Amino acid sequence: MLKLLLIIDCDFCRQQFSQTKMASSDTIALKVHGENLRRSAEEEGWSSTECNSSHFCPECDEEILEMERLHYQQG
Repeated sequence: MLKLLLIIDCDFCRQQFSQTKMASSDTIALKVHGENLRRSAEEEGWSSTECNSSHFCPECDEEILEMERLHYQQG
């Protein structure tokens, strides 16, 4: 059986989230375990884009928000 290791890493600094999940290649198992991993990351302060294609650690999320705030102030 093919198993997949699910890892979330920050798209800004590449830091990895502390938890990982294993799932079979079955699409339902992959979706369930992936969603559980994403929720765990959110509980620890990680954020993601609306489509869940990018994830950001708490430190980078704060930095990105600050950069956006400065950008809007200048514009």
